[in-house]
Amino acid sequence: MKHFLTLLTALLFTLPVYSETTDYKYEDGTAFITLTRKPEPKKNLSTNVSVISKKQIKETNSIEIRDLLKDAVGITDVSKQGTVGATSNMRIRSGGDTSKQVLVMIDGLPINNPATGSADLSYISTENIEKIEIVRGPSSALYGSSALNGAVNIITKKPKIRDLELGIILESFNTKITRYSYADKKGIFSWLVSGSETLSDGWRKNSAYNGSNVNTVLGLDLKKAGKLSLNGNYFSSKTQTPGLNFTSLKDYDEIKELEATTPKANQDDTNNYIALNHEISLSENYKLLSKVYTRSTCMLYKDSDNLTDDANTIMLTGAVFQLNLPGDIVAGTDLQNQHYKKVNHILNVEDINKTFTINSFFLQKSFSYQALRTTLGLRYDDHSVYGSQLNPRLNSIYDITDTAKLSFNAGRSFTGPTFEHLYSPLRTWDYLGSGGETIGNENILPETAIGYDLGFEKNFNDNTISKITLFRTDLENKIEWTENYLTVPGYFFYSQWKPQNIGEAYNQGVEFELNSKLSESISNEINLTYLESMGKKGTETKYKTLSYAPPYHANFSLVYKSPSGITEKISAAYVDKQEWVDDYSTKHRLDAYTLVNLMFIYSISYSEFFFEISNLADTRYQTRENYPLSGRTFRGGITLKY
Repeated sequence: MKHFLTLLTALLFTLPVYSETTDYKYEDGTAFITLTRKPEPKKNLSTNVSVISKKQIKETNSIEIRDLLKDAVGITDVSKQGTVGATSNMRIRSGGDTSKQVLVMIDGLPINNPATGSADLSYISTENIEKIEIVRGPSSALYGSSALNGAVNIITKKPKIRDLELGIILESFNTKITRYSYADKKGIFSWLVSGSETLSDGWRKNSAYNGSNVNTVLGLDLKKAGKLSLNGNYFSSKTQTPGLNFTSLKDYDEIKELEATTPKANQDDTNNYIALNHEISLSENYKLLSKVYTRSTCMLYKDSDNLTDDANTIMLTGAVFQLNLPGDIVAGTDLQNQHYKKVNHILNVEDINKTFTINSFFLQKSFSYQALRTTLGLRYDDHSVYGSQLNPRLNSIYDITDTAKLSFNAGRSFTGPTFEHLYSPLRTWDYLGSGGETIGNENILPETAIGYDLGFEKNFNDNTISKITLFRTDLENKIEWTENYLTVPGYFFYSQWKPQNIGEAYNQGVEFELNSKLSESISNEINLTYLESMGKKGTETKYKTLSYAPPYHANFSLVYKSPSGITEKISAAYVDKQEWVDDYSTKHRLDAYTLVNLMFIYSISYSEFFFEISNLADTRYQTRENYPLSGRTFRGGITLKY
């Protein structure tokens, strides 16, 4: 790590810069909301935040949000278990089973699954995304549970002017995507409708996908009575799930790695979301923001070979009221009701039918004194099952000069136990005198952490910005499913699996970013992340490396806009080898890999064409053990605009 810091420091102060002054802006002038729950100019942002801008989204032409997030600094991993539609989770600054420690939101409202804790990124389409804001580090002081390691806020498009887009994308594995978007504004009314349809045969056997997504926004400008908007989303998909495949990378032969261990498994998902938003200025210095929302999800999973037929339904309702006050004060309340029902159709039993209520209050105040700006935040969460949590946060920025600043963040954060942790149904098995069971634990406590980071940012001019951030998080009460051996009459061996608060962990590392415009037609981005993620359980005395924690992760992209109107982009990602030892002393390893992608975009009149080659070198790799991923793929498309 010492050599890594030396290298980054050298890079930071010896960067070549393009000296001509231009109006080039990396975040295209937009304000950042997620850090403080209100718009902040760029000068008020610490180094632990980043934005995937509208321009970057356009340059990727991605249909899945995981492809937008995977190259962002500090993102340890965006897991990929297959081609389009396969389950995908993300982790920030951490290894192990920590996707539930990242809060994912759409326009400030959470989409994490309260049954499992994590957010499945495969459900989120990209055609309606304006930008994505990422805050790395403890964020529970503003957003509550799951924001232990960070928060991701997906900002959707708002209707502003008449805009019509129609697009078709063709990809490998007989994948076809149609996309559409129409927005307009007439007087005090505005509206937007967008959506997509995706069909794919998939790469492996039993990995076909059929997905549909529709978004709507209706706006009403009531002048002095404020602005009212109604946002809705409908998503449905049918996904075949091939399961694990134990073929090693060296044994790939275009046949073995395609086999499915669950050739008859499939999953049907339906998600509905609707939110009513109201924004009003009560006076010159008072603004009230109100949201009332409901979200329902239904997941049906069937596998006749393994006698599985489960139905999982979730209903979330909530309201958020936020008041922006004079003196740079933000105060508000966040009320949620979460209901989860799980039915086993094979046994015709209702495994889980429970409800959580969460009442939360947050307060934030910013202070400025000469070159120092400090923000203090506090949030109180009262959960109907596991009790209350109080989480403070400090954010400070010191302007050394007009072009250089230091930032410091510190805070407490938490991730609450899920429905599955608390109420997982009793399941028993026996085999020739041995047996066991799994069961939930209603006495389990939230995972808690103290996190902090120190960052330095240098703007060499309007065209070159570099950042370096050192971070650490210490985690307690880590929830682990543990095996205990019980004495049960009639069995010579009987084990019980039950979640318990027996773990602790720490994550520390360094993040480096460089964004530069080398000329009027060439720009590039580089980021590197070093991570040490260690944990231990119960009576263990030594920390050991957590799973899926690559020590080094680097991303690079270079964009060239030619005079002929063609944009050429080459990007590369390097992920270091990952090695860990499980509770049974079994060693695991994922090899290091480098992926290179090449894209061409050509715009003419009201049309835009693109063509991309992904994984140019046809690299064999995995991001999740025993989940093979495809090699080189091709895709291209056309978008018509009016």
